[in-house]
Amino acid sequence: MPKTLSLPNKTRVSSLDRFRGFALCLMIIFGTSKSLSVAPIFASLSTHDLSVAFLLFPGIGFYDVIAPLFVFACGLGIGIPNGFPNGRRNNITEHFRRVFSLIGLGSLISLPSGDALSYVFLSFSIISVVLVAIWLIGNKIPSIDKPTVSRILRCFVLFVGVFAFITAIIENILFLFSVPVPSVHWSVLASIGFATLLVYPAKRCRAEIKLLLCVLCTALYAAANKFIPNASFVYFTHGGLLGSFGWGLMCLYALTAMDLRKINKISFLSFGACLCVAGFICVSVLTPSKSAVNLPYVLITSALSLAIFGIFDCFEGLKSKYAPLTDAGKNSLFLYIIHLIIFVPAGTAINALIGLIPVGTALVTIIGALGLIGYFLLLCLAVKKLNEKGFYLKI
Repeated sequence: MPKTLSLPNKTRVSSLDRFRGFALCLMIIFGTSKSLSVAPIFASLSTHDLSVAFLLFPGIGFYDVIAPLFVFACGLGIGIPNGFPNGRRNNITEHFRRVFSLIGLGSLISLPSGDALSYVFLSFSIISVVLVAIWLIGNKIPSIDKPTVSRILRCFVLFVGVFAFITAIIENILFLFSVPVPSVHWSVLASIGFATLLVYPAKRCRAEIKLLLCVLCTALYAAANKFIPNASFVYFTHGGLLGSFGWGLMCLYALTAMDLRKINKISFLSFGACLCVAGFICVSVLTPSKSAVNLPYVLITSALSLAIFGIFDCFEGLKSKYAPLTDAGKNSLFLYIIHLIIFVPAGTAINALIGLIPVGTALVTIIGALGLIGYFLLLCLAVKKLNEKGFYLKI
């Protein structure tokens, strides 16, 4: 994507970069391992199917906790001031632009599902690819006005985001009236974008107000879990807005945790303990469900995410010559999109190469794990080079 889409954050905390990079590491390695059939052990670590998944908790598989880590990292980042070039302020207008651009990016990288509207989104994707190609060609052809192409691309991504948001609203309303509609026009990035939109009003509140909002929003979400059928929750999670409230609640917890972290570490860890206790209480009433993003799932995965971030925070300021997690975390959106584009062919290629090795299952599993780690490290190395050149994808 064009450099002019880059809005580097000068105040980003290194522990947050490492935590975000860790979430991406798990997402990329185990997402890619979906294509690794030669090592059966990976099947239980890279699936949401609870019948075969490696369970960390009843109703929660290992692969179910990876996305919450990334969402929680996004929530932590909301509490850190953004540095805008050219005197641009971090105001509500700019926040709306970033939110809808994130929704637009998620829609542009979604695959068509067979319905007519999905091919509309596919045409949007083709247009965006053409614009990016023109921008890249502009490096060799001086007659191409790259800043103008960048502005057109930015505006187009924003347009797609608004279109996808309106589409989700219409589809959700139709669903409420029992009209069968597809649920594939809403992506994970779109859910994260909508979640940050919901959390934005709390950004400038004091920690005490954020804690009160956590209690109120948790109670509201608990009521929604009780009165809305689970099947509807599953639809709304993948089809738009209601499931995104679950991600929004997770972002609110993260934003509050970041405020408490600034006060002292005891408050920060105590908040995580409260989330964990509340999660176990809810489990006695409702089984956690990743597909529905219900309240027990949100509470337990938020507590786990906070605990893991706390571990990384213990090493805040620690420097090393080679830091792939930090490199990945600094340009996480770009790495995530690249992962979505190439993880299937990459996993298939790794699978084919390992299949040629005439060794036992145990050794194949070890070789497969090393291949996946090497794949992630290669991506980190590529991103590091882009980081050094100032090529950040931030919206």
